[in-house]
Amino acid sequence: MQPQTLRSIMDSINGVMLSEEKDTFELINMLYGLFDGFDYTEKILVDPIMKSLKKSNPDIHTKITETCEEIKGYPKFDNDVTEH
Repeated sequence: MQPQTLRSIMDSINGVMLSEEKDTFELINMLYGLFDGFDYTEKILVDPIMKSLKKSNPDIHTKITETCEEIKGYPKFDNDVTEH
């Protein structure tokens, strides 16, 4: 994952935390999961908070959407391919 993608995820988390939205735990947790390689992009994009953010904070909504679209393009593996 590129440094700018990592920064975008962190900015997204901060934006959601600073928003006036309630019950953001699941969305924030899924965003943190992206750091660990979990592909929650589809779940993030349909999370109810995203619909609210589209109206209340369109900049954060756009950042999250663009980040998810980028991550959706990453290769997917069925098993752990990391070198330990």
